[in-house]
Amino acid sequence: MNVSPSKAKRLEILKAGKAKQLAQETSDMEAKLGELRRQMEQERARREALVGQTGTGSRWQSGASGLLRTNFRKGRGGSAGAAMEP
Repeated sequence: MNVSPSKAKRLEILKAGKAKQLAQETSDMEAKLGELRRQMEQERARREALVGQTGTGSRWQSGASGLLRTNFRKGRGGSAGAAMEP
């Protein structure tokens, strides 16, 4: 491919401009990612402090630990067909 010197120079300038643009976008995205990580760490610390205050290991005051279906099994006899009855 035979490219004239002026055309080659213009292509080089365009590539350099694109490289600068990509470098700037990368830098911006890394800054945003750093901010997101910082916010997530703050949220994690807040949740851990909340769990420490309640002492239950649950985020919700009315939260209960254990299987969700234990009451269902006790009340209906635990059969799969009973879940379909009205």
